[in-house]
Amino acid sequence: MNRRAIDADEVSPRRARVLFVIAVCLIGANMRISVYAVGPLLELVAAEEAMASSALGALVSIPLVAWGVVSAFTHSLGTRFGVYRTVSWSLVVLALGTVLRSLPGPMLNVWLGTAIIGAALAIGNVLIPTVIRREFSDRISLMVGLYTGIMAIVGAIGAGLMVPIAQIEVDGRPLGWRVALLSTAVVIIPALVFWVLANRAGRKASSRAPTPSSPPATSARRSAWRDRVAWLVAVYMGTQSASFYILSTWISSISIGHGKSSVAAGFDVMAFQITSIVGSLLLPVVFRGRFVRWLPAALPVLMIPTSVGLVFAEDWTTALALVGGVLAGLSLGVGLTLPLIKTVDVPGASSLSGMAQSVGYLIAAIGPVMFGALFNVGGSWLLPTAFLVALGCMQLISGFVVGDPRRIALRPSPEKG
Repeated sequence: MNRRAIDADEVSPRRARVLFVIAVCLIGANMRISVYAVGPLLELVAAEEAMASSALGALVSIPLVAWGVVSAFTHSLGTRFGVYRTVSWSLVVLALGTVLRSLPGPMLNVWLGTAIIGAALAIGNVLIPTVIRREFSDRISLMVGLYTGIMAIVGAIGAGLMVPIAQIEVDGRPLGWRVALLSTAVVIIPALVFWVLANRAGRKASSRAPTPSSPPATSARRSAWRDRVAWLVAVYMGTQSASFYILSTWISSISIGHGKSSVAAGFDVMAFQITSIVGSLLLPVVFRGRFVRWLPAALPVLMIPTSVGLVFAEDWTTALALVGGVLAGLSLGVGLTLPLIKTVDVPGASSLSGMAQSVGYLIAAIGPVMFGALFNVGGSWLLPTAFLVALGCMQLISGFVVGDPRRIALRPSPEKG
């Protein structure tokens, strides 16, 4: 009996850790698929609802705006209700939003469902990196790379499957775009199940572990919105996100402008997206040792000429899309990791992650629109490319400064007296 008790004590923390790995990966699988699924279906939706596809383009931007708005409040939600409970309910809300978006009826269902999905995903965007900081403090880069890699892989596969699913015929009729959108819910239930199992195992493991000594009392923490280092992290997150979404949105148009067919242009976009997955998976290999100091600045140094080449080097578009995707994937991983390594505790990481993603995704939502507006103003790619270079320079400056290991955000101070 005693032997079994000892074995349980030894195995339980390991079991909890494995369950958390699975849960984080499954939640990562949900973080982009419901967003990436919309773009390929826009033409089908427009045809069925007798709407202009350009008018439906806002459906792609709604989640980004929701991420920017809701991220600002996510740390407070996690503090009030608990990180694990908040994530659990966000998965439930994600399922409800997915069902609402797919219900037959007015297009209002689609708009409201998309907004609800965006709000639910914003919570996961902010709190899952915090969970990684808490549960995998010794493997942060590895888990962030795995999380973002799965997020991108499932999102890309899901986007590619949407039209084929919509065209599957049952009794001589295609399933349609609503069923295709509903299919994105398939990974929500297993994510919620493993998340609950991981939490239970984690609580049992914690109850068996020795009680740590109480940490020193701390004074009220400075708001992330008033911390200089926090703003540097937010600028980095915002500029890398904006660059990624600009290129994801406009590479196809740029390639067509170079004289490529729409099929070849689509291949360039696919090349960019696929290699961004490679970049995410490379994070734990690259973002370590001395590179923790220099990688945040080195990535935009490489990305700026790559972006310019994508626009103007007609014969190199595909090759540069491949390179740019790797750099973009690495930048996303670095952007998500910085709040975790630039704070001294989990509450600070949660606060900074929420603030950085709020700023980041609002900038990301504006970026593609601004890029297109500048093209319309100038009638060429010169002004929008200058805008893209300016974003890269801002990312370079913020990355160089925040890479300094001495710069720590939201450092709590001991109470006096």
